Amino acid sequence: MHTETTYFNAAAGREVYWELGVEQVKILETLDGSTCPLCGPLDGTVIELSQYQAGVTAPPFHPNCRGTICPYFGDVTEEKIAGKVEGEVYYMPENMTFEQRKKAFVDGEKDGLTILEAKDILNVTKQSENGESSVRTVGHMHYG
Repeated sequence: MHTETTYFNAAAGREVYWELGVEQVKILETLDGSTCPLCGPLDGTVIELSQYQAGVTAPPFHPNCRGTICPYFGDVTEEKIAGKVEGEVYYMPENMTFEQRKKAFVDGEKDGLTILEAKDILNVTKQSENGESSVRTVGHMHYG
């Protein structure tokens, strides 16, 4: 049942993105101690929506796969936060690889990561080069 839910979730996303004119999607994997060696490295892989094929270019890649897709816009930078329900929450750099995430959030070596406070989890303030601030809601968390 888990695999079928993953399949239909990604397929529904594909249809919505297609109708909205999204051209590329990114594979988004659940990154924790149960992430398989096939799916972990695929996290962040960008594919053309026209090339979407469940089990080949998009999740689910295997039974009980927990991956999904999200729209990809090359000119938009993203911010992610990560942590454990009972522990600290950290800012996760956009270019952090699966192996680096595994080292930090499964193996516990979080050197160089920034701890976020509760107020920072919902709103991240960015200051532009001209000194203006903007607040964006961070809506994506991975739990390790």
